Amino acid sequence: MGGTLYRDMANAIVLAFDDGFAHYAVACLNSISLNYPNHPSILIQYDGCSAGVEAAIDRIGGRQLAATGHVRSAFAGAPGGPVGSALIYDRFAIWADGLPAYDKVLYLDADTLVLKPLDGIFERDRFLAVANHEPTEFVRVFDPASAGDRELHRLLREDGIPYPSRMDDMINAGVMMIPRSYRNVEQYERILHLYRRYRIHLHYADQSLLSLWCAANGIRPDTCFQYNFQSPFFTDPEIDIAFEDIHVLHFSGTRKPPTPHFRTWQRVGDAALKCEALFELYLNAYE
Repeated sequence: MGGTLYRDMANAIVLAFDDGFAHYAVACLNSISLNYPNHPSILIQYDGCSAGVEAAIDRIGGRQLAATGHVRSAFAGAPGGPVGSALIYDRFAIWADGLPAYDKVLYLDADTLVLKPLDGIFERDRFLAVANHEPTEFVRVFDPASAGDRELHRLLREDGIPYPSRMDDMINAGVMMIPRSYRNVEQYERILHLYRRYRIHLHYADQSLLSLWCAANGIRPDTCFQYNFQSPFFTDPEIDIAFEDIHVLHFSGTRKPPTPHFRTWQRVGDAALKCEALFELYLNAYE
């Protein structure tokens, strides 16, 4: 892959995806190139063979990371969550491998668009992930039906974790900044420990697991939603962020552009066409 000199080689942005998300990844990488020209190093966990993806990675000077077989083995048989794919656990390679050459590592889901520079994220010294902030009561760390599960409550008591019943108790794992102090063997073992103990209860798979890991480390989900502005936020009366102030736009959930399901989604509202236009703009930016 090609090389590019960046202002700060101590930090990195990581994306993990396969060909199922190829066109989203191309749009994401192109948006970084155009809107964050002084971006740090780009590291890619890519399991696929799309020429378009390879061209986008080369254009931005991205570097392919080693295969994540060791992580996939550790999470073999793990719940796939709404995505229904083992790929979602590849992000744990950030903890397993540590990426010691970098101070701060920003993980981005491939279905994001970077609309403004992200220096504000890298200026922070602590782990950053924003709340999932989903009002639907079914969307929680644990299935609400588990609220009376005595064994689950026993495990939580032993681990010193309060029962995560509120909507802002779960992070959205699509944007995470992981400082060096959290990327080590000890923290990876903590993730595996929590996975083994709560595996059957992980309602939202890796996202539930990461929310438990945050709680075990005393980390509360942040509310700086401009860094992970999820599609349903456009009609959320509690989130008042102008379109021009969004730094990372995240097409979270199963409804994504450019599809009729996204275009007619009431929770995106009038912003749907603008989102689709942006996606097409960045997808085809270099054609």
